[in-house]
Amino acid sequence: MNNQRISKIYDYKDADGNLLFQVVRFEPKSFAQRRPFNDGFIWGLGEIEPVLYRLPVVSILM
Repeated sequence: MNNQRISKIYDYKDADGNLLFQVVRFEPKSFAQRRPFNDGFIWGLGEIEPVLYRLPVVSILM
């Protein structure tokens, strides 16, 4: 977004391991969410329900 550089991408997946959305960290420090769309991504969550980070791992531990 704008002139910011992506420094980290965090994948948020459902309990089966399917990618739901990503949180993108930029430098200087800011964050934005994006979700898969066709062969790329679209910014924002749309109607996606937020889930816990690393949900598949958390599900195994429970």
